[in-house]
Amino acid sequence: MEIKQVIRRQYLVTFDEEEAQDIRDFLDGLQEEDYTMPFKRNRVEAKERQAEVKQALTNLKEALRLVPAGRSDHDTRHL
Repeated sequence: MEIKQVIRRQYLVTFDEEEAQDIRDFLDGLQEEDYTMPFKRNRVEAKERQAEVKQALTNLKEALRLVPAGRSDHDTRHL
């Protein structure tokens, strides 16, 4: 019997408020044709993979939205 296990890694990245807003503004400015060149350059031809990358960028953009600061000594922001 073969067991297939998928291990997913999660990353925690910390930005200060200005950095997060700058990245979000940049992502907001992207248009559909702006995505094509990186895919061509990296030879990502599978439409499914391109959709996954675009979804990851959308998720990042949403995560960078301003949210109320959590109550802590470190001004941690929670989504």
